[in-house]
Amino acid sequence: MRLKRTSLDEKATEVGNLAEVIEDGVNGMLVPPSDSEALAKALISSLEETTLNRLVVNAQKTKDRFSWDRLVTLICNGPGEPNG
Repeated sequence: MRLKRTSLDEKATEVGNLAEVIEDGVNGMLVPPSDSEALAKALISSLEETTLNRLVVNAQKTKDRFSWDRLVTLICNGPGEPNG
């Protein structure tokens, strides 16, 4: 399967609550703040086709998980409902 590069492939610094959403190497890459070498390595690594494909697929799942539509469904139906 070949995926196009999209903005779903995320890189972020390990600040705030980003690590609660981005799992390093799973749906994005986390690098320490002000560490240009780690950022460069993450960028280069994410250009490898298998890595890029994994990141994009998992980032889309994360995007869906944190979507406004899902949040509204959870609020309206509750987390235990079939559509929640």
